Parts: sequence; structure tokens; C-alpha cells
Amino acid sequence: MNTTYKTKVASPYQPTRKTAPVTSSKHPSKEDMAKYLGRFEFSADFEVDTSTVNTFKSINNLIAIVCTLKRKTDSGDYVVVGQGRAMNSLGQNNRYIEKAIKSVWNYAFLDSASKASRILDVFDSPADSKIVTSAGYTANDFGKPEMITEKQRSYLLELVNTSSIISDEEKNHWSSTIDDLTKDEASGAIQSFKN
Repeated sequence: MNTTYKTKVASPYQPTRKTAPVTSSKHPSKEDMAKYLGRFEFSADFEVDTSTVNTFKSINNLIAIVCTLKRKTDSGDYVVVGQGRAMNSLGQNNRYIEKAIKSVWNYAFLDSASKASRILDVFDSPADSKIVTSAGYTANDFGKPEMITEKQRSYLLELVNTSSIISDEEKNHWSSTIDDLTKDEASGAIQSFKN
């Protein structure tokens, strides 16, 4: 008995796309990856964590270390990118002083490196960083959202002036405060007047 198998047919709903390997110069992420490759200089400062020691006064023989991890910028300054804390106590279950101190030192360093890796723009220069929020606007700094556009302003003023539901006093209020609205606030106001 001979069995004839059909050749594999690609689904039209799941087109296969061949991409170049990451090491290829044609890969789309090659330029973006280039800025993260190379040598970066870090500094790790270790200190006694006095705030933890003061908080846990009831624990005898407490060892607490804080590690502040800093990255050297292009200008030569060091900026803090992570801070880690660790603690341990000496007692009957943990008698080896040197081993306890080394483990606290290691855990503090790992904690600072772990926290630094959670910040996605640790390696970006301030000029490269842009903030894109889920609301859709982009800002260069926190607290600086995009303000109302001219199209939104004129359309909102038209809606306010032609509205029969609000009083003349409210219309004057809208007209005087419209320039203080952000893009998102203006969109919300437009939707409320349309409904």
C-alpha cells in the first residue's frame, strides 16, 4: 500500500515572512541594537544601610548593606541607575561572619542590578528619551503633555457656541479656559459635546 502525502501548503491567513538573521546587516533592528553594544562603565558604592538597621532595632547582630549602582554618562558624570538593599543577622543558625557579610554584599549588588535592569532607558541619553503614554500623547518630560491643537480648539469653540444646553456664562468660561486644555482633555470635551 502506497501512501501519497500532500505537499505543505502555506495558509493564506498566516503568511510566512523570511527575515534576515540578527547578525546580518539587513536586519531591521541592527541600528537600534548598535547603541546597546559596546563597553559601559558602572560604579557600585557599598555602604552600611543605617535606615534598615534603625528600622529593625529588635534584631540583634543585624548586617545591612545598601549598594548604589551608577552608570558613567557621555559627559563623564555618574548617574544613579539602581539601588539595592540586603540584610542578614548573625546568630546560632548563621555563625560565619565572613560568609554572612559576603552574602549580604552579593545580594545588595544583585538587587541593585536587578532594579537597574527594570528601567528600560538606563542606557539612553536624555536627548534620546521620549515618553509615550497609553493615552497616546508624547512628551519630552513628565508633566509636559501636548496641549490642545488648533483644529481641536476651533472645533470645540464651534461646539460650545452652537450648544443649546449650556448657558452664556458657561460658554464664556469655556472660551476663556480652552487654551489650558491638553489634547486628551480637549478630545474628552469634544466627545461630551457631541453626545
